[in-house]
Amino acid sequence: MCAYKLVTIKFKWWGLQNKVENFIQKQEKRIFTNFHRQLFCWIDKWIDLTMEDIRRMEDETQKELEAVRTVFLRLMFVCYLPVALSIWESMQVMLCPSPYVCLGNC
Repeated sequence: MCAYKLVTIKFKWWGLQNKVENFIQKQEKRIFTNFHRQLFCWIDKWIDLTMEDIRRMEDETQKELEAVRTVFLRLMFVCYLPVALSIWESMQVMLCPSPYVCLGNC
């Protein structure tokens, strides 16, 4: 099997650009190589699949990913809502130091 992948990296930050772009290129090469190794090792699992089987597996994977995303978003909402509220309250205090200045518009 022969596979080509074009990767474009643009990190424009003086002093860090070269190091970050080189790091990303090395990691991308490592991930791409490992993925293809695993794909070859799993050839017995996917060699006899039809397109319908592949589409079914894609749909199942998409549903699982949506479930994980939903749980993650709920967890983030529950964990960070108190923090967000406290930040909002502190911003209100900074914006309206006196109730006479605020006049209830904050």
